Amino acid sequence: MGQVVKLKDAHKMITEVWVDEARRVLGVRFADGVQGEVPLQELKRSEKLDVQRVELPNPYVVLLGVRGEAEPLGIPWDFARFYCDPNYAERVRQRQSRDRLVLAQRVKRLRTQLGWTQQELARRAGISRITISRIENEKDPSPRVETLEKLANALGVKLAELFQEHTK
Repeated sequence: MGQVVKLKDAHKMITEVWVDEARRVLGVRFADGVQGEVPLQELKRSEKLDVQRVELPNPYVVLLGVRGEAEPLGIPWDFARFYCDPNYAERVRQRQSRDRLVLAQRVKRLRTQLGWTQQELARRAGISRITISRIENEKDPSPRVETLEKLANALGVKLAELFQEHTK
């Protein structure tokens, strides 16, 4: 037998969905038995959702119809899991917090190693000093990819290296 590759988190994939129109929620059941609800108002274009058009074409995404549009709204399994599973939501929050800390420390370390102020890095990256400050102080919950690319280029590293913990 060759190498066995398993799908990470497959036990968390969606097996069943339904819409409770009266309560305006999308019900979701997962392969591991966890089930819960996603408030429809949390979804994009919630006022235009056609709850009669709900599909589960695969275990990774729920499709909800949108009135007046041919393309349905796709709801990824991890978005639904976040609402339905408090333990999963907490793990996501912790991971995001850890990622913000690693990014903040890495940007500051690289900047100071180059002997640059935040203003100098901002100038070289073509972004505002306030943005640099917010990233270094973990105040920017999700910097734009374009911003991160500009930072990486200015600091002379690959984008992925901004999220690598320093091991020294």
